[in-house]
Order: sequence, then structure tokens, then C-alpha cells
Amino acid sequence: MVQFATSTLADLTNYPVTAGTITASDNENFRNAVETAIINLNDAAQALASFQAGSAASESLRGSVWGDTSNASRAIWKGDPDGLGPDDEFLTRLEAYRISLATGGTATFKPSGIINVNTTSVSLSATTSATLQVYSVPANTLDANGKFLHVIAFGTKSGANAGMSLVPQLGAGVVTTHTSSTNITDWCIEFWIVRTGVGGQDCGSYIIYNRDDTTSTTLCDFASLTQDETAALNISIKCGSKHTSDVVSSEIMIVEYGGGS
Repeated sequence: MVQFATSTLADLTNYPVTAGTITASDNENFRNAVETAIINLNDAAQALASFQAGSAASESLRGSVWGDTSNASRAIWKGDPDGLGPDDEFLTRLEAYRISLATGGTATFKPSGIINVNTTSVSLSATTSATLQVYSVPANTLDANGKFLHVIAFGTKSGANAGMSLVPQLGAGVVTTHTSSTNITDWCIEFWIVRTGVGGQDCGSYIIYNRDDTTSTTLCDFASLTQDETAALNISIKCGSKHTSDVVSSEIMIVEYGGGS
């Protein structure tokens, strides 16, 4: 079913009876008008049932709604609330991430939001290295350049026998290794993963400790990775090293998703 132009929906033409007689011509004209109106209404109903889909809108008319099929595999709902053409997208659960929103200027942005919150405490005691936090990013989450993942995590360290190291990763790719001094007791790590191309990501990471000791190293770092974003990828924070008598714990990890061109 093709799109239906609502301008064809019009009231029936008045066919007055003249000279007190309904002629065959009068009856035929009225019957044709009724048939045309019924056909138009049926076409309009069928067009709505098929989402008024097309690669372009049938007409510019305030209040019109249609499905733009020119965008990948699924139609984006569009309408004409301002009377300037049916070019305004409707945000829906499945398509909001693909739609650019306006600002007061010419810049646009795409919706972003939290996709994972983990408050399950994980502690490493005798183990000298292991995964503290992990989230499996579904395949194709980073499906366009500029899409990003923003991760922030908090944790603690008890014991002052030695320093420790924390390692943020995407899949098998290591963003960096942050090392600490012996006496820190709390830490916060934050890092970003931005898709730059198919199988390419730029990453930045920094860490904050609860005390400023000069033996803490690699507080900030940048890396380029080559992970396959068409497959599920683990975002993880690992404890790379620590003393067997010290306890390193993670308490919170939050993952945010957004961006895209």
C-alpha cells in the first residue's frame, strides 16, 4: 500500500435535486462521489495500517504522520507538527538512539543514558589478581562512529603491605594499568571508550586515590584498541597486582552509553 495524501479526503459535493426530479444523471453523479469517498477512506485506512511508509512523505501538511523507510531496516516515525513539512522524528523505544535532537543553535545531539549499574561488592583477599567488576556489552552497541561507553567505578583497599594496580579493559584490550602507593584506602576510576571506525576504539582513563602519594603512577592514560564491536565485549576492571595480605574491593560500577554522528 502506497502512502495516502490526506488532501484527497474531502466532503462530498452537494448534488441538489432540480425541478423536483432525480434524474439518472443526478443519481449517477452522487453514486460516483460516494464510491470515490469510500475508496479514499479505505485507502487512507490501509495506508495507516501499513504505517504510511515510504522513503519520502506524500505531502507536507500539519498533523501528518508517516514512517520513513529510508533509514536502515526499520522505519522512523515522522510528522509535521509545525506545518513546515513532515520532517520531525518521533522518539520511540527502538529508534531513539538513531535520532538527532535539536539545541537552541545548529548543533544536534543523540540521547544517552545508563545501561548498567552494578553495586555488588567484590573483594580480593589472598588472590593477588582477578576481575573486580565486569559488564558484557551486547553486540553492535557501538554500531556507529562516535558512539561511546563511559564507565565509572569506586572501591577500597585495606592493608598497607604494598601498592596495587587496577586495569580497565574492553574485551581483551587493555586501556591502561593504574598503580597505587602502599597506603591508599579508596579509589575511583573513570574511563571512556569511543568507536572511531569498524573494529577501532579510542580510550581514555584516569584514576583518583584518596591520598596524594608520589609513588602512585599512571594516573591518566590514552590508548587505541581494535576490538570487534559486532560481538559481545566485556567491559572489566581488573586488579592486576596486590599484596596477598591486602584486600582490594570494588563497590560500584556504572556504564553509560551515548554519542554517534
